[in-house]
Amino acid sequence: MEKRLIKVSEMIHILYNQFAKVRDVRTGKNTQYEMSDAIMGAFAIFHMQSPSFLNGQKQLQEKLEQNNAETLYEIRQIPTDTHIRNLLDPLDPKENMGCFKEIIDRLATNGYLDEMRGYDEKLLIAVDGSQYHESHKISCAKCNTRVKDDKIDYYHVILAPAIVQANQKEILPIEPEFLEPQDGHDKQDSELAAFYRWLTSYGKRYARYGAILLGDDLYCNEPACRKMLKAGFHFILTCKPTSHEFMAGTRQFLENIPNQELVRSVSKRIWTGRRGVIHQFRYINDLPLKMDKNPLTVNWCEYTETDEKSGECLYRNEFATDYRITDKNVENIALSGRNRWDIENSGFNVLKKRGFHFEHNFGHGEQNLSTVLATLNLLSFLVHNTCKLTDVVYAYIRNKSDTNSQYFERVRVLTEVFVFEDWDKLFELLKYRLEHGRISISEFLN
Repeated sequence: MEKRLIKVSEMIHILYNQFAKVRDVRTGKNTQYEMSDAIMGAFAIFHMQSPSFLNGQKQLQEKLEQNNAETLYEIRQIPTDTHIRNLLDPLDPKENMGCFKEIIDRLATNGYLDEMRGYDEKLLIAVDGSQYHESHKISCAKCNTRVKDDKIDYYHVILAPAIVQANQKEILPIEPEFLEPQDGHDKQDSELAAFYRWLTSYGKRYARYGAILLGDDLYCNEPACRKMLKAGFHFILTCKPTSHEFMAGTRQFLENIPNQELVRSVSKRIWTGRRGVIHQFRYINDLPLKMDKNPLTVNWCEYTETDEKSGECLYRNEFATDYRITDKNVENIALSGRNRWDIENSGFNVLKKRGFHFEHNFGHGEQNLSTVLATLNLLSFLVHNTCKLTDVVYAYIRNKSDTNSQYFERVRVLTEVFVFEDWDKLFELLKYRLEHGRISISEFLN
């Protein structure tokens, strides 16, 4: 399939159209700002990685009677930070989930999603949860609670699945699910319960694409595995022997039967440029996941990397999968299971430590503000990573920038001083700067 370029401007337009569909819950005459402008205003702050972006654009509007919030983000009237918080607080975060669907569907239609396919030509969807707010003082109706240091601790946790691929540096976050108090339930919400809700809400759509779910040991239990299979997914899950004692004992028993070789082994040597590393893959099929009359059986493999010279173990993990394992596919299955770490290394770490400030309290509100802002922040991350796949000029500029912060700083400086007709004009200037060094901005604009 010939891939059509999807530019940043098209992505922004997709989002604005989705934001325009959000229900306006206001009941009085205080409708100075459109809901779509408020939502896009919050998104723009995350997308620009600049908390002062909207204030800067208001100043440009006063001086030049035009601003980049309108030309780049389609914002007709720039709301204040207070208005944004007040307007977003009562919103249901799920109102914005359609944005994820629109972007992923656009990637699928134009062939980009196929670049993310891994083992068995399936999408690899890593599932993991992460805390993004904690306070003894700031709380809302959707906070989870626990006692910490003899005080009530308020916190938020997000379950943020993402499409990962070993050959792609970027991950594609998809619709999240939040851990929060559930109506009619006295028990504290849990990551597994949130995952089951995610399966109910979005599982059918992603299973239709053909996907393998990757998860840590928390997900490697019979109820979760059966739900994944029922939803139409394959799975490759971390499987710790300490939490699966019956399965580990069964494997060890079979391994010790003389002259049977029931546990198969495949190994190969790889030279890294500095040392030789032995990659060993051991596997056995049809192990019971737990002791039961009719247990779910899974297929087990172990992946070990060992320094050839010193014998030091560099990596070791065990996985359970519904795929039948053979000498030919064990490596791909184990490597796919290892891809789960991408959601931590290329996902949460980037969100928390590389400019997106995912753990920062941009405003907590009393109802849903924290979760709405977290969703928009995650959405901005998706747009950046998507455009690295679909917009050649944008990808070129990002790849040529020494660091992420360098790119965002240059964009921030330029958009504080000049108003650009569209994203193409902004990127044209950034590209020229990268290729020709320092230039006279006025000369370029003329």
